[in-house]
Amino acid sequence: MKNYTLRWKRSALKELEELPRATVIKLVALAESLVAVPFPEGCRKLSGAEHTWRVRTGNYLTQHL
Repeated sequence: MKNYTLRWKRSALKELEELPRATVIKLVALAESLVAVPFPEGCRKLSGAEHTWRVRTGNYLTQHL
């Protein structure tokens, strides 16, 4: 089984600063859970990208490679 790590893009961190605290907590928890389960239920591959996936949580979309 592969070992995955979590790395945040600088632009993502800037966007998180603008969101309500409750939303940030949910998004960070989702991102951290992707380390253990990189392809959870509801995860979809982005069309046109070879190794990019998305997970939706509420009104927000999380992309991961």
